[in-house]
Parts: sequence; structure tokens; C-alpha cells
Amino acid sequence: MIAALSCALVCAFAQHAAEQTRQPFQQDVLNWFSDQFYTAVLFLPLLLTLRSDFTLRLPSLNWRSSIPLIFLVLSLGLGTLIGPIAILAFPLPALTWCAIVYPLWAIRLITLCTGIVELIMTALHVQGVYDHQDALFMQEITIARISIAAIIFSPLLMAMNAKTIRQLNQRLLMQASHDFLTRLLSRYGFNDALNRYEKIPRYRQAAINMMLVDIDHFKTINDSYGHDNGDNALKHLANMIQQSIPEPGLVSRIGGEEFTVVCFDFSQEDFFRLAEQVRTKIYDTPCVINDTSVPVAVSIGIAYDPSSQMDLTQNVHQLFAAADKNLYIAKREGRNRTVQ
Repeated sequence: MIAALSCALVCAFAQHAAEQTRQPFQQDVLNWFSDQFYTAVLFLPLLLTLRSDFTLRLPSLNWRSSIPLIFLVLSLGLGTLIGPIAILAFPLPALTWCAIVYPLWAIRLITLCTGIVELIMTALHVQGVYDHQDALFMQEITIARISIAAIIFSPLLMAMNAKTIRQLNQRLLMQASHDFLTRLLSRYGFNDALNRYEKIPRYRQAAINMMLVDIDHFKTINDSYGHDNGDNALKHLANMIQQSIPEPGLVSRIGGEEFTVVCFDFSQEDFFRLAEQVRTKIYDTPCVINDTSVPVAVSIGIAYDPSSQMDLTQNVHQLFAAADKNLYIAKREGRNRTVQ
């Protein structure tokens, strides 16, 4: 608005200095301001998008996602048949719908195209009523420009708010479903992932393998090196486990120094070998604490169910009890071992 007003004042003074206009100075300022402000509202958001560092996410291309855009085109066509006020008013609900559905960069492009079409259609209607040299023609065009700019503002602001809300929801979901320290799944995220897998027939019928991993003598690490370095040991362990588990396995930190792993379609022998690989990889890759390589050992308890006879979440919870019992046996028998 400041830039548009500055341009309007400079151009109006230039017009009067060159004696190129007989209109009142205020009218020239308003004409120039409406032109500059309208152009800035339509083009500047899209130009800023093209200049910014953003990921171009195309909306899903199907007939359902196209409905708001189809509604917008129909409303523009209907408004054109009725008159200038309809041209301005009818597309607003469709633009609002688009602002909710489509990504922000697409809304900026849509509002740009809509604003251009609205101005052209309005000018054609006004030209049919007033002569091009008539002062009222320019007044009507000025009103149309400012009205279009004002109408376009609403969907743009709504699209920005919708983007902010989506980002906030994603952040909250990430915080709820992932452990803040290790970035592994939290208990909530682990159960939510199981519920998603439950909807896929392949996982409802698959063999289920569970592994509980617990750091040996973790209290000693905390007491000897401090809790900050204890956190580093947890992140180190989480990274080792995550790298060792193939997709679509689930890895979760369920609390303290204990982690759980769920895999599918491993035989009992193959899963035991995988658990042993995890254990030896962790022990053979010391954690660096204060420039000192500190070996970290883990105990692992595993459980196995060759076929699920109940829902996936319930089955995993039952396997958890069996794996926890085996983990206790591994601790009791000297730690740094896997028990099935």
C-alpha cells in the first residue's frame, strides 16, 4: 500500500506537471493508486513464492481435488453473464474453498488468474455502459480494481492461515508420535503405527517378531559421564538399531533406556540372528564420550508369533510380555546377550 501510494503521488504530479490531464489531482492519485495496488496484490505474493526456498508440492490430480477449481470457473462464467457485482462476488466462495484445499503457492497463482479475469470482464461490462473517454468509465474501473484487490486478500490470508495450522498440526503430531531425544517412535507413535498396519491385510496375516533392547548398566554411564552424555549414548544406540532394522520394521523408545522393535515375516531363527547382529553391532561400535570410546552393551529379549489370530495391536502387546520375560532372563544370566 505504501509503495502504491508513493507511485500514485509521483505519477499524478508528473501528469499535472506535463499538463497531460485535466482531471482533479485527487482523481489521478486514486487512478494510479488503484492500478499499482491491484497489481501488487495479485503479482507480489506469487513473485515472493518463486523467489523463496520452498518445496513445490503439486495437489493430487483427481476429480475430487478439482471440484473447487471447477466451481471457481463456473462462478466466474456465471458472474460474467450477470454483471460486474456478480463477477466480484460469485467467485469468493470458490476462492475460499480453494484456499482451504490447495497449497499456498497454488492459491497465489489461482488468485492472480482470477483477478486478471475479473478485471477484464468488469472492464468489458463497464465499457458497454460508458464511453472510454467518459470520466465515469475510469471511476468504475478504479472501483473494480480496489474491490478485486480487497476480495483477493481474503483467500490469500485464509490460505496462509491454513498453511500455518497444517504446519502446527504436523509439528504437534511429530512431537506426540516421536521421542524428542532419539527421534524414534514414542509409545503413542508406536501404537498409532500398529493401528495403521492393522488396516493392511498383509500385516494382519504376517508372522510377528518382537525385540526388547535394554542398555546394560546405563545408570553407571549416567553417574560416570553425566546425564548429557547418557543422552548421547541413547541417541547413539537408537541410531544403531534404526540402521539395523529393515523396512517395514518399527523401532520405538518405550521409556528410559529400553527400546522395542517389531518386524514381520521373519522366521524364529532369522530373527534371532538379526537380534544378535544388532547386539554385536552396538557393542563393536563404541560411543564417543568426552573423546573417549565407551563400549555400550545391551541385553535383548525376543518373542515370536508365526500367525496372528487377533488384531495386530493386541497381539504385539501379548508378545511384549513374552519378550520382557526373556529380557529379564538375559539380564539375570549376565547381560550382553540375546534370549528367545
